[in-house]
Amino acid sequence: MKTRLSFASFASFALLSVLALAACGGSSDFTSGGSHDDSISIEKVPAEFAAAECQLFARCATVYYDILFSLEDCETLLEEQVRQGGFAELEQAVKDGRIDYDSKAAGGCIDAIGDVECPDIHARPLEACEGAFIGSVASGGECDIDEECEAGFICDTNAMCPGTCAPYRAAGLECRNNDDCASGLVCSDVTKRCVEPRAEGESCGGGVDPECDGGLMCVGDDRNQMRAGTCMPLDQIERAEANEPCDLTTGVLCGTGLSCVVVDIAGPAFACKPSPASGGSCGIGFPENCPRGEYCPVTAAELLTNTLTSNCAPLPADGEPCAMRPIDFLPNCEAYSRCEPSTGNCLGLRDLGESCTADTFCYSQHCVNGGCAIERACQ
Repeated sequence: MKTRLSFASFASFALLSVLALAACGGSSDFTSGGSHDDSISIEKVPAEFAAAECQLFARCATVYYDILFSLEDCETLLEEQVRQGGFAELEQAVKDGRIDYDSKAAGGCIDAIGDVECPDIHARPLEACEGAFIGSVASGGECDIDEECEAGFICDTNAMCPGTCAPYRAAGLECRNNDDCASGLVCSDVTKRCVEPRAEGESCGGGVDPECDGGLMCVGDDRNQMRAGTCMPLDQIERAEANEPCDLTTGVLCGTGLSCVVVDIAGPAFACKPSPASGGSCGIGFPENCPRGEYCPVTAAELLTNTLTSNCAPLPADGEPCAMRPIDFLPNCEAYSRCEPSTGNCLGLRDLGESCTADTFCYSQHCVNGGCAIERACQ
């Protein structure tokens, strides 16, 4: 069972021309499946897996989590990604007898995911999960999905299908995501090769450097300007109170329920502000300075003329024109929809086989030849 959620899964964002950090959000007040003394049926694995991964993410990167998932629910989104990312093929392989499923070991795996120490998020494979789906194909043998391979190997489908069972990739070798790389390595978003994550105080992100190691946050990077940030421990991130200054470039964020809002375009200057009631007066902020599902419709042109406030309005729905935002990483559409640039309209996330123009529009996170497809399995 592979753990596909990582800090690198989430985009690096820019705030105006001077601010940036990789971020996430929403409420971290949820419960996972808890201790699994009993077995887990294979049908329940995606939901249990999603709950455990989101719990781990919320615990190890609360600042990220509370921002990225302010609009969409982590468990809902991840469960659908798992189901459409090749889980049906995994279930079929179990039915066909190509993979053995141990429901008791699966319960232990789910518990182990929730108990991972934050600095160890890049450790692979997770030993407790090796016994959940048991493959028998040895190194060099043919495979379609990772779980068909013996413990400690992945199915390499980069060159052709069927793939070949091979070791996790070493530093410098090509990769598609973190799960391809050996323990302690990550897949560089820049070079698409396995590299060591950056340590505390080292440069990170910005479209030029790798992500930070577990328990660290990349502060001050800007992908639009190809400017790297610096890895900072999450427990050193300051959380300012209402009306206090905030500065994303130095790691001064706002406390729970507050947005870092533009209060003066000259400088610029930012301060922590609470979200208003539905339809109330708002400002351009990070995260959104409006109730869930609404946005502050200040345009880029208005912002440049020092028009800093508006009134919260519903985010555009599927098929409606996208909201025009002065800050790249704020949502342009309602939950589980994305802005399709060729049409300028919001498009609901697409299921397997439906048309797409980029990975970001698919639940599977993989668009091939104009259609949403499974990423890691042979097609």
